[in-house]
Amino acid sequence: MDATLTLVDTLDEALAMREWLGQRREWLGFDIETTGLIVGRDKIRMVQVGDPDHGWAVPYERWSGLIHDTLGRYDSSAMVAHNALFDLKFLKHDGIIIPTHLVHDTMIMSHLDSPMSANGLKPTCKRIFGPAAGAGELALKLAMQKQKWGWASVPYDFPAYWAYSALDTVLTSKLAETLYPRIASDGRKKIYEVEMGCINVLKDAELAGLQIDLDYVAETRQKLETYMSELEPHIPIKNPNSDKQVLELLQSMGAKLWRRTERGNLSCDDDALIEVAEKAGEGTQLHTLATCLSGWRKSSRLISNYISNFEDMNVDTILRCSVRTVGARTGRMSITQPALQTLPRGPIIRSAFVAREGQSFVLCDYEQLELRVLASYAQEATMLEAIHRDEDLHDFVAGELYGQDFTREQRQVAKNCNFGKAYGAGTATFANTAGISMPEAEKFIHMYDNKFPGVARFQQEVIKQVKERGYVETILGRKIPVEKDKAYKGTNYLVQSSATADLLKLKIVECSNAGLHDYFRLPIHDELMFEIPDDFVEEGARIVQEVMTERDLFNCPLTASPEIVKNWGDKYK
Repeated sequence: MDATLTLVDTLDEALAMREWLGQRREWLGFDIETTGLIVGRDKIRMVQVGDPDHGWAVPYERWSGLIHDTLGRYDSSAMVAHNALFDLKFLKHDGIIIPTHLVHDTMIMSHLDSPMSANGLKPTCKRIFGPAAGAGELALKLAMQKQKWGWASVPYDFPAYWAYSALDTVLTSKLAETLYPRIASDGRKKIYEVEMGCINVLKDAELAGLQIDLDYVAETRQKLETYMSELEPHIPIKNPNSDKQVLELLQSMGAKLWRRTERGNLSCDDDALIEVAEKAGEGTQLHTLATCLSGWRKSSRLISNYISNFEDMNVDTILRCSVRTVGARTGRMSITQPALQTLPRGPIIRSAFVAREGQSFVLCDYEQLELRVLASYAQEATMLEAIHRDEDLHDFVAGELYGQDFTREQRQVAKNCNFGKAYGAGTATFANTAGISMPEAEKFIHMYDNKFPGVARFQQEVIKQVKERGYVETILGRKIPVEKDKAYKGTNYLVQSSATADLLKLKIVECSNAGLHDYFRLPIHDELMFEIPDDFVEEGARIVQEVMTERDLFNCPLTASPEIVKNWGDKYK
């Protein structure tokens, strides 16, 4: 890229940067380099600013006062970062607060512009500007490998490091020049504003973090490890976590396996092991083996995926996870460090999270959110009437198709079919998840389509739209590309994105605007978590419920129910 890059290493260079910052420009790019990813433990090493013509790299330890005095007071133009959530939270933790109304994010712009493309800075720049935009990336990587440097140890004055860092702000500002007009001109500005509002709330939520009960974590590790050691004598293989070894052992003992993974391989997941145990019958050797395998593997995952991460990632008992706001094509959020959106059911892991003294958690989740969104889009009258009567949709469908004396197993079939329709699943997938034969699945889907024709009609309309224009568009204007040869997936993308991307992010922003900004902690699928002082918690829960309940965007109410607990696990006991 044709731009001047400068390492601020002298007073003259610092004064030159201050003068440069006073010039008029459309976009000021900003970025940071850190020693790691955990706020409160890792530190800022470098702060960079730039526009399309000039990039500056500022060693933070030497020139922190300069950054506080310039970046902390800058208000001359729009400021843009790539993955602003990361930069903003580190800067604020160090006392540098950038006004919300100035901040933009090219990662969000990139995602909205091309949801199927990798939205990292370098991949986006290569897509927009060509391969030359990635210059310097490989050289820095090879040099760091050769010298055995990490991001915490590479010398700040190593040319490939500081130039690479300064160039990022040049690229970011050029991206904003290119992408923002696209987003603003074709109906996606509203969803962009929601995304940016959500980032502002999440920044402070991540800084606040969640408190971990480390004594409980240690006790849980000990219990799980003891339980695993008790099971090991009943498991005659070296590595119970090896699917290959488990499958060979089960088949050698005559187990009939039929569940398949998404890639078509035989599955030995928890559901498969439970089925093996049930079919073998209590008291048999196969039942004992499958039960012990299931228990051992579950416990192993709990330790490696959660317990160990809680121990390693907390800072003075506070766990600050990272939310990726556009972690999927549909715009759904994902959580890492650790993965709190994939917590197992039940209280075991969630009980590690406790509200701070004098506060309580408010957990508010939607009732059958995606199914209600599906019914709304499909304009399926009978389902909408049931929703307005506040009926459980799984009960309703089971009652309509099996009669009101339906069994628990029949309700499960209805539930799997409901979700199959929402997710665009085929007959084979439905049969597999519902645990019924293909003829039974075909018969049930035929009855379902006859009883609820709006759903099937909607699915066909979505397929037609995808084949005509190559994308679906959500209620807030998010455009999600769908491969034309997989047009059936359009229903899933549309429903999922409208429910757990657009709506949930909109409600995070609205809750913040309703006075709950400081109390928000975490988004979890179709649920929002708050931590509210006890003397305000009842009123806070009422406000959360009132704001989260949506009555205008869709053809049916999307209702939410709050619960107040001192310990996250209490909700699941």
